[in-house]
Amino acid sequence: MINICKKCVAVDTRPGLELDNEQVCFPCRVIENKIDWSSRRKELDELALQLKKTQSPSGYDCIVSVSGGKDSTRQSIIVRDELKLKPLLVCSAGPPELQTEVGIDNLTNLIKLGFDCVSVTPSPEKYKTLMKNSLIMHGNHGHPTEMALYSTAPRIATNYKIRTIFLGENNALTYGDIGGSLGGDANRIKYNNTLSGGIPTKYMEPWMKKSDVLWHYFPSDKDIKRGN
Repeated sequence: MINICKKCVAVDTRPGLELDNEQVCFPCRVIENKIDWSSRRKELDELALQLKKTQSPSGYDCIVSVSGGKDSTRQSIIVRDELKLKPLLVCSAGPPELQTEVGIDNLTNLIKLGFDCVSVTPSPEKYKTLMKNSLIMHGNHGHPTEMALYSTAPRIATNYKIRTIFLGENNALTYGDIGGSLGGDANRIKYNNTLSGGIPTKYMEPWMKKSDVLWHYFPSDKDIKRGN
C-alpha cells in the first residue's frame, strides 16, 4: 500500500521519507514552523565574524559549493560582498557530454565576477562505470553522481584546512531524507539515503581501486573531526 502526504504529493515509497501518525511528511512539518529570518541573519553574521578571526592556512575563509546556477551566484555574492568573507568556490562537474553550454556559461560568469573557483571532473570512464552499475542495481543511475556532488567540497575543505562550507540546502529538510543531518551542521549528510555512507564500493568493479574513484568518497568521520 502506498501512502501519500496529506499536505503535498510526497509518497512514503521515496527512500528516507516517512509520514507521521497524521500522514504528514517531515518536510511539511518543517515548513509549518515559521523561520525567524532576523535571528538567522544574526547567526550568519556571528559566524562570518568568527571566520574572519580564524582564517585557514590556505587564505580562504570558507568554501561555497556551486553548480554555477542562479542560487550559486546569489550565495557567492552574499558571502563575499555582504559577509565580507573570502570564499573558494568548488564545483563538481560531470563528464563533458553531460555538461551544457548554459552550465558552462554560468560557471564562467562566476569566475568573471572575480571568484577563485576549483572545478573537479572525475574520470569520465570511471564515472560512467559507477553510473551503469547503479542503474543495474537500483534502476537509478544517480546514486554515484550524488556522491561526487556532495563529497567534492568537503574533500577539498579537509585538504586545504578550510573549516566552513556553505551549501545550497539541507536535503533532509527539503526532501525528507531523514537519515543524516537535520540541522545546520552537514557533517553527517553522507548518511542520508542517496549517499549511503559516502562510500561507492558497491558500484565499483573488481579492478577498481579507491584512488580510481577518490572524488566519489566522502571524507571519513575521523578526517571531518580532525578538520574541525
